[in-house]
Parts: sequence; structure tokens; C-alpha cells
Amino acid sequence: MQKYVVRDYQKGFEEDQVRIGLEVARDWIWPYAYNLTDLLQLHAQPDFDPTTRHYCFLGGEMVGYMFSAVMPLEDGDVSTAILDFPRMMPGHEEAAERLIERAFETLKRRNVSRVVGRVTTMCPGDIQLAERAGFSVSDWGCKVYYSYEMEWGRLNIPGGAVEEVDAQADLGEYA
Repeated sequence: MQKYVVRDYQKGFEEDQVRIGLEVARDWIWPYAYNLTDLLQLHAQPDFDPTTRHYCFLGGEMVGYMFSAVMPLEDGDVSTAILDFPRMMPGHEEAAERLIERAFETLKRRNVSRVVGRVTTMCPGDIQLAERAGFSVSDWGCKVYYSYEMEWGRLNIPGGAVEEVDAQADLGEYA
């Protein structure tokens, strides 16, 4: 493995995070990536926790990132975190496990006892990464995408394009 270095959030990482997010999500059905304005606003929120943002570098170049969010405890609940799986530039996917390791170290220090992540078929590597990291399936879901009229950064849903689905009757073969 190449010499990757994982660093926690520092002000100024945002432009590279946006660049990577847009590149990784470019061909997704649902392009899930922040623009710079939204990311800066997110980082300016009072509940922003920089210790849960991790970035992977090769030399001086950022090649990936990931983040998690520790959920507030409710009476009797276990401490839970939600983890977004790493977004890696093509050719650097092998370093994703280093980001996961850093996230787990951070969450253990925060006394988190349960970590929940979401995987999608838009990122098939996330499924294998989740299995290697020890995640188990707690809920299967299925999303069906029809002919959305897509523009980069926008999703225009024509009227009548959404159909409610009965999970028991309609999605049996996916469960």
C-alpha cells in the first residue's frame, strides 16, 4: 500500500473535499455531494464536530475523506454514531480502510457503542468495505429510480413520477 496519511479536519480542507465529492458522485443516480457554500455553512454550525471529519492524503494531495456524527443520547439509549463511508478518488480506494480505522478510534474515545452506516449500490465498494469493517446488515431497503430528468446538481421530478410502494407486496424479491 502506498504511504497514505490520515488527518483530522483543518480549516481550508473544504475545497478539496468538494472536488473529491463531486468527482466521486459524478455518475451516481442521486449525486450526493456538497457544494462549497453548503459545506462551509455546515462547518459553521454550532454542533459541527471537527474530530469526526477525517481526510486521506498521498503526499500533499487529498485523495479521500469521510465523516461521522455522534447522535445525542436520549434516556436509556446507547451512544450511537452515524458513519458516512469514505469517498475516495479513483485509484485510491485501498486507503478507505485507514479512514474507517481512524473513525472507529475517534468514536471509541467518545464512548460510542453502536455505529450505523448506510451503503448503496451506487458505491458497490462500500458494501465490501462495510463487511470487512465488521458491519452487519440490520435493515435492507430498496429504492427504485425511474426516468428522472437530471441536471448536474439539480433533480427535477416531473409531476406524477413518484409512486408509493407497499414493501410487503411489491418488494418481496428484494428483501
